[in-house]
Amino acid sequence: MIDFTKRWLMSAMSALGFVSANPAAAQLDTSSFAEELKDFPYEFITVDGAMAEAEWLRLTTAGRGWPVVVGGDDNLRIMAEVFAFNSEDPNHTPAAILKAAEAIKFPEDLKAWHDAYDLSVMEKDFVGEWPTDLEPYDLGISVATDIADCLGGIAGNELTGKFLPKVHIVLVPTDKSWETPAYLKWGGGNECPPAEYHVARLKLWHENFGADVAGMSGDVLNLRVRKPVQEKAEAIAVAKEQFLYCSDIVLQGTNDIATLAATLVGQRYWYFWWNYAPGD
Repeated sequence: MIDFTKRWLMSAMSALGFVSANPAAAQLDTSSFAEELKDFPYEFITVDGAMAEAEWLRLTTAGRGWPVVVGGDDNLRIMAEVFAFNSEDPNHTPAAILKAAEAIKFPEDLKAWHDAYDLSVMEKDFVGEWPTDLEPYDLGISVATDIADCLGGIAGNELTGKFLPKVHIVLVPTDKSWETPAYLKWGGGNECPPAEYHVARLKLWHENFGADVAGMSGDVLNLRVRKPVQEKAEAIAVAKEQFLYCSDIVLQGTNDIATLAATLVGQRYWYFWWNYAPGD
């Protein structure tokens, strides 16, 4: 039996040299990037990494906005930099992003945006065979672990999946989790869709599966799913949607859609990772 989900997640990051055997070593004092945070408009709180999920759950009903776990200091800095970079266009406001999202239809518009894989080609080349050797694994909020806090890592060391000593949770001024990419101006760069596509896609997954944004870093997105997929056919259909949205989780992760689908059955968290440098 293979703990495949954990293995492919860690190996994908390790293959790129994004590793950290000592999470504490990657931490920074926020004073070292105070300039980046100066224009970041949202409140954030800091908690022990092991408490991130419990605190996130508490904050979802606290009436302080939607909580988004962004990980350690490096990831908070990157989120602030992405916000600043995407704010250079004065017309790129949360309101404008949300309005643009209303007109987006799936899968047609997403395929048109990045000339994505045609569904027939995808089914022929990437579906694969349903695996029989997977063990259940709860991904949790990966941005609260050293898997996501990779920027200060040292190549050659093994990712542990351990919680970071501290993580930051940004409070976004909305009660709709799918709107958080608009407020954070998150997305855009290589195959990572612009913010309005994230908003539109996440809204549909929220309506269909109760999926809510739980974690977000410069290139990672964690969704908490209240109604996980349970059947093979449904899992395949959702995996195809996920591949169209984020092909790297297959092309640089599970290698085929069937394996991705198998990891989704009963899974409380969905994981997305785009291989790009934010702002590219």
